[in-house]
Amino acid sequence: MKRYNKLYIGLIGGILLPILMGATFIEVLAQRAGSDFLSVFENMVKYGVFFFKLFIISIFPNLVGLYIFYKLEYWRVCSALLSCTFIYFIIAICLL
Repeated sequence: MKRYNKLYIGLIGGILLPILMGATFIEVLAQRAGSDFLSVFENMVKYGVFFFKLFIISIFPNLVGLYIFYKLEYWRVCSALLSCTFIYFIIAICLL
């Protein structure tokens, strides 16, 4: 199973997981508000404060993946996930 210990797997997962989590979260908000995805996203970008919180929440799947791969001793995947998490965190701080 160590064949999955590749840097690119961690990079792809680290980039896609927060994007999918954020899109899912926005879609749930849109359904609850009775609106569509794009209008909710536009309002979040316009007002900005909630967008920062969404960015922070979107990082959590990376942390869960980091924990799982750390326990499996997939060090290359861990380092790539951690790198992506730091990049997302820096972007979130810049959005504040």
